[in-house]
Amino acid sequence: MSSKLEQMVEDITDIDPIIKKTSKGAKVLYFLAIAVFIATVSTFILVWNIRDTSVSEVYSPLAEYPVQDVITNRRIDGIDAVSLWEPVEVSGTKCIDPGQNIEITAIVSWQPISPRGNAIEVGTGIRRPEAGCTTERFENVIPLEVRLALIEQFNSGIVNPTWSIIGRETPVNIDTGEIGTSKIWYTENFIVINDPATIPAGWGG
Repeated sequence: MSSKLEQMVEDITDIDPIIKKTSKGAKVLYFLAIAVFIATVSTFILVWNIRDTSVSEVYSPLAEYPVQDVITNRRIDGIDAVSLWEPVEVSGTKCIDPGQNIEITAIVSWQPISPRGNAIEVGTGIRRPEAGCTTERFENVIPLEVRLALIEQFNSGIVNPTWSIIGRETPVNIDTGEIGTSKIWYTENFIVINDPATIPAGWGG
């Protein structure tokens, strides 16, 4: 394609006798027109090459995950509240494209929302889901490292800290080994309270 462009420029400059007979101002306009023409042709070649480049479709069998609902009877200032000493029960819907034979690797973290802090990764897992949409309830036992972080918040004077549970799921096609686009799920924000009535035996007070 570049050789054709060079030939086009040579063909244009072959009309030099005509240029010699024109005024100085006309020559400037003429060469300006040539420059614009060359720039236009170069842009066309660039766009054509980009369009001609084959790009494989991204493998993405997982649908976007809706926010998971926190199931609790407690609310503080309009936000769901759970006890430090009880599991956080949530309901979540996850959808997978039909005809997919996949395995999902999941990473789960607990994220302090208010006050803001670093996420605490608490575990990984692998599951083989069925295609279509499923809605399930999950009981998320507060991991020890998260519970200790919450106790530290309480001891430092933080009242009603807000948290969320977050998961990152990556699909892998079992038949081809192709890794798909990861999707993120997360729960509603919830407040954690230190309810003495729910402290289990062995934790004191």
